[in-house]
Amino acid sequence: MSATHTTIGQILDLLRRNDKLVDRLCSGSDSHSYSALSELSRESDELAELVSNLTTQVVEVAKDPEVKARQEALLGEMESLSKKLSKFASFPELRGIFHAQIAAIHEALARTHANTEKILVRLDPADLIDISRVVNKAKSKISEGPTRTDMLKASTVLQQAAISLATKLTQSS
Repeated sequence: MSATHTTIGQILDLLRRNDKLVDRLCSGSDSHSYSALSELSRESDELAELVSNLTTQVVEVAKDPEVKARQEALLGEMESLSKKLSKFASFPELRGIFHAQIAAIHEALARTHANTEKILVRLDPADLIDISRVVNKAKSKISEGPTRTDMLKASTVLQQAAISLATKLTQSS
């Protein structure tokens, strides 16, 4: 993470890594893996650090209001699909469809970062507290144990926090 500024792209990168982890957990290939638990812990730490630094960091956001609106809509779609993926995690055929749709949204979001500006974000402190609570909830789930279910729950909670944070950033300037 950059010491001078944060980008929505960093949050999206975290989401992309989290999506891959969820896919591995859902497929059962990482169901009791120390590496999956370690990766999930790193992601929660990264998101917690990003949230705690937001009050003092400059954030790189899209300049164009239409691009911001598009980002917000795409993040809303991603949030909806992530919830569906969590709900239907035990159905491989649906999981594949949801992952393909989420991957397409990642691609669309990546194309929205061409014309950006750096601003000091003024997020509502209550929003930061809410997001921090969600990240702490994920950390709590991680510490409950390395079961597949706990890791999936923690991963889903992290997704929701990251999407919420990225949405707030698109609305911030």
